[in-house]
Amino acid sequence: MPLLKPIIITVTVFVAMGVWNDFLMSSLFLTKTETKTLAISIKTFLTNHSAEYAPMMAGLLLSVLPVLIFYLIGQKYIIEGVIAGSVKG
Repeated sequence: MPLLKPIIITVTVFVAMGVWNDFLMSSLFLTKTETKTLAISIKTFLTNHSAEYAPMMAGLLLSVLPVLIFYLIGQKYIIEGVIAGSVKG
């Protein structure tokens, strides 16, 4: 089991990133009426003639932070798994 630790954490990080991306794309790009939730969409910051880029970018940055923190925590194990798989004999 100790040899599987880097592999398990690597798979967990990749699966968590995939699940978060699926959730994030649907919650950011669909409007409130389409999803029937209170999720903030990017379309709320766009008007016919202008766009509010500062709040839009702040929201996008906050949406990326959980996955980035999760990756930084598991990065040590991902590198261990890559190194262990590349050494022969």
